[in-house]
Amino acid sequence: MTRRDGPRERLRGWSLDPRLRSLAIPLAIFAIALALRVAYLWQASTGPFFLSGGVDSSSYMQRAFDGLGKNWPGPFAFDQPPLYPLWLAFSAAFVGPSPWALKIIQAFVGSSTCVLVYFIAHTIFRDVAIAATAGLLCALHGTLIYYDGQIVSASLETFLLCVALIALLRADHSDRSAWWITAGLAIGMSSINRGAILLSVPFVLYWIYRRQRWNTAQAIRILMISLPIAACVLPVAAHNFRNDVSRSAPKFAHADGSAIHDKGFFERLIDRDFVVITSRVAMNLYLGNDAQTYARNDPNHPFCFAHTNYVMKLPWRATGDATASGQQRYLLDLTRETIAANPLAWLHLTGSKMLQFVNGAEIARNTNLYADRRYSSVLSALLWHETVAFPGGLLIPFALLGLFLARKHHREQWLLVSFLIPRALFVISFFVAARLRVPILPILAIYAAFALIELSRRWRKRGVVALAAPAMAFLVLVTLSNLPVVATHEEHGAYEHFNHGNHLRRQGAISVAIPHYRKAVKIDPSSPAAHYLLGSALDQHDQPERAKPHLERAIDLDPQFVEASLLLGKIHQRTGRIREAMAQFEYVLEIDPTNTGVKRLLGELRAEADPAEPGGVH
Repeated sequence: MTRRDGPRERLRGWSLDPRLRSLAIPLAIFAIALALRVAYLWQASTGPFFLSGGVDSSSYMQRAFDGLGKNWPGPFAFDQPPLYPLWLAFSAAFVGPSPWALKIIQAFVGSSTCVLVYFIAHTIFRDVAIAATAGLLCALHGTLIYYDGQIVSASLETFLLCVALIALLRADHSDRSAWWITAGLAIGMSSINRGAILLSVPFVLYWIYRRQRWNTAQAIRILMISLPIAACVLPVAAHNFRNDVSRSAPKFAHADGSAIHDKGFFERLIDRDFVVITSRVAMNLYLGNDAQTYARNDPNHPFCFAHTNYVMKLPWRATGDATASGQQRYLLDLTRETIAANPLAWLHLTGSKMLQFVNGAEIARNTNLYADRRYSSVLSALLWHETVAFPGGLLIPFALLGLFLARKHHREQWLLVSFLIPRALFVISFFVAARLRVPILPILAIYAAFALIELSRRWRKRGVVALAAPAMAFLVLVTLSNLPVVATHEEHGAYEHFNHGNHLRRQGAISVAIPHYRKAVKIDPSSPAAHYLLGSALDQHDQPERAKPHLERAIDLDPQFVEASLLLGKIHQRTGRIREAMAQFEYVLEIDPTNTGVKRLLGELRAEADPAEPGGVH
């Protein structure tokens, strides 16, 4: 009679398939990441702004659903890169235009990013511990969880950057055409989601060139990268070339649907009379480099949106040029003049932005991360800003330390640095904000993971002495990353309430929107935008007399607020106060002398007031 094997013997003889064993860790990372993201969405859905999202979220969704109806992009140059609205439209075609469903899809995308980080780190360092730590750092990163739940382009951009990285690393090891083409396609798609990745392309091409001596094979690899990038960028550039019209110009300036160029096709190409991807590049560059007004980029600043609106329309008022390329050229020239007029102030501003970039605190721009913590215990546990900002105040110092400790892996590091440094320069050149910094967080997580594992191994080998120098460097970096140079807000700002009011208003719920506008005015009574939006909503709700004080207050706060002055004049006209209406329209023309619509209105009112005048009614 043969003896039966006991439980231990049976387990000892059983082994998991090596392929399944290699997938166990990335699958676990994906499961943890997805569970946290879905839990965050479930909790955050009780918040007041879950459906409306941030300031840009509404415009992304509007354009995505316009895209479904084939009304977008229209006869204008793109003022936002087109990929993300198209991605939303594509997703909505399958799951419907529900923010919940779209955010769930984005949670899967963000969880996949964490898995890609695992494979990127494993390919570079050939170390499971480093790869698993990097993947988990991304899965547990509060900022990544937050933006995977927001309708903004940061999550998709981060995913595409990681796809490009893993494809390039796999292409380097296997030299298969599919990987080179995939890398080029990911870079190309990312470039029409946000053009920052194009700054990395020269470094990637140099990395390919230095793999070995220049030969035909090298040229083919560069083509396999470059052609997919061109296939993504050129259709966008061609659309902008054909429709070189700015959305910021008034409607009457391009009533025929196109801007008029007095140059030929090749002359326009040579003179660069077109925008490549988006017409907002120059505006954001100016906003980020005017030392006198940089503080207004904070959405909680009372003049943030009024100032942005003013800069957006400044080129038309100054030049009368309705073309997107002409307006962009004007703002680029204005940026250079502003820097040249006070270079020391600009240098001081740039230094401040560099400190903000390496600071652990997250700078809100689209939505307020820290205020949203109250709606989610997941976010509250994984994102905070106290004496030490978490996770950025620890991740960034560990990443900088890891960047130094991993210097011997110089070949693979070239790729990581090629995506890290140009992106850092891009963000600092414009303005530092959490959503702009998101795409480099996976790279920082990889370096932080390397530092953590390397330091733990040094400690086990040589004891505490081996950690003395790295510990001192880390303390310096932690102090630098947690300096009080970033303003954070624990409460929702006026802009979030009036943005939600705008969302409700577009849905026709004007009576429900008005209380949010009132809340915005109560939170920040010095905000001209809040007063204007409340006034316009009250007027739309047939309460013009209640609207007037808020419009007058908006004009008092910002005398250049054309929209408020124009609406106030129209209310005077509708309520029979012709003289007041004429005075208000005359004031509008002082601010905006090119406004032909107001000139026409004023002419009609003058004729009505004095029919005996030439052109009057007899």
